[in-house]
Amino acid sequence: MAKLQGVEVIDMVGGEVTKIAYAGAEYTKVDERAEMGDIVLSNGTIDARKGFYYEVNTEDGYGDRAIVDDVSSKRSALDKFVVFRKSSAPTLTERVGDLETRVSAIESGKQAEGFVKVDRKPKVGDYVKFTETDDDDITVGKYYEIIEIDSDGDPRFIADGGGENVAVSYETFEIYAKTSDTPTQVIEGDPQVGDKIRIVDVHILSVGDYEEGDIFTVDSVHHKTFSHRSYVKVKENDENIFREEFEIIERPKKAEKPALKVGDYAKVVEHNNDNCFGGKGGTPVGDIVKIVDVWGSSFKWYRVEELDGGDYDGNPNAKEDALTKATDEEVAEAKRKLAEQKEAEKWSALGRKPNEYKVGDIVRVTIAAFGGHEVGTIGELVEEMSITGNHRVLANGKVYSQRYELITPVEQRFDR
Repeated sequence: MAKLQGVEVIDMVGGEVTKIAYAGAEYTKVDERAEMGDIVLSNGTIDARKGFYYEVNTEDGYGDRAIVDDVSSKRSALDKFVVFRKSSAPTLTERVGDLETRVSAIESGKQAEGFVKVDRKPKVGDYVKFTETDDDDITVGKYYEIIEIDSDGDPRFIADGGGENVAVSYETFEIYAKTSDTPTQVIEGDPQVGDKIRIVDVHILSVGDYEEGDIFTVDSVHHKTFSHRSYVKVKENDENIFREEFEIIERPKKAEKPALKVGDYAKVVEHNNDNCFGGKGGTPVGDIVKIVDVWGSSFKWYRVEELDGGDYDGNPNAKEDALTKATDEEVAEAKRKLAEQKEAEKWSALGRKPNEYKVGDIVRVTIAAFGGHEVGTIGELVEEMSITGNHRVLANGKVYSQRYELITPVEQRFDR
C-alpha cells in the first residue's frame, strides 16, 4: 500500500513525534533499522512525501525490508526514515498506576487553573511561571501572560509591580499555555484545503500581516517547485504563508468527494509538484479545466484540457487530490470570462478597444427596433450618430439606430 491513512500522533517531545496510533495499536519511535510490521515516517524523498507514514510490509529483490511508495514501487532505502514499532499493550496495573499519576499531578497543581506545560519556544499569549526567582516583583508559581517576544527570543510580561519584566535564559521558569488554546493533536503532513492552521513562527522574510498565534483557514495549497517554497493561501487574507510558519491544528471531516469522469469540468485546488502538474509560469489554482482521460487503479490520474478544447498550458496530468468537481456556476463564470478574453483578443488584433466601431464597418443587426431593420440585416455604419452615441446602420437605402455586431472591419473590406 502507499501512504497510510488514519495515523494519529499521540505524543511529541521537543517537536518530534515519539508515539503514534494506527488501526487500534500504538507504535513507539525506535532508533533501530526498520523491521517487518514497523511504520516509518518519511523525511522527504521521491515518491514518498515528507510527513506521511508508510508500513514496512514487503522486501525488495535483495531481501531488504521495504515499503510500497506512492507510485506502487518497492522502496528499501529506509535509513533516513523515522521508525515506529508496535508497543506492547499496558497491563491493568500499569493503567491504574498511570491514572493515579495523572490524578496526583492535577491535585498537586501541575495542571491547575486550566494551564498545561508546553515544550516549545514561547510565543505571545503563552504564560511564564517561575519556579525560582530573586526578583521581588515576581511571585513563584504565578502565571504571567507573555505580551511580547524580544529580539533575543526572551518572553516579556507584566510583573506584580505593574511594570514590564523579562524572563531570560539563565532564570528558572517554565512555559505554559491555556488548555483551551492547546490542540489535542497537531496534524502531520501536507496541509489541505479547509485545514485550520496556527502561526507558530513568522519567517524572517515574511511581509505578511499576521503574527504568532493567529489562526487561519487554508483556501489553496501550493507545493514546492524548483523556484518556489511550499506555501498556502488562506481565506482571511491574501498573504502567502510558508509551510514552516504554521502548524495544522484541525482538519474538517470531508464529505464523499464526487468521482470525476471524462467530460466533467473540474477546478484546480492544488498545484501538485509530484508530477509538475500546472501551467507555465505559475500555479493554476482556481483554473476550470475539462477531463479528457482517466486512468489508474490504486489512485486516479486525470488528463485535462482548456475550456476551449486547446492543450493545457503545462503538464496536463493531475493526481486526484489536485482537482475537485466544478459547480455549474463556476463553469458558467469561467466560460463567460473566456468569451470576454477571446472577444478582447479579436478587437486587439484590429488595433481597437473592445466594441470600438468605425464608419464603414460592415455589421449585422442583433436587436430589432420598431420600424427599423430586421434582426440579421447586414449593413454599413455611417457617420450619423444616434442619441445613444452609436453609429447608425445603413441598409437597403435606409438608416436606423440599431444594436449590431461586427462582421467585417472597414480596414479589411475588399470593395474599397
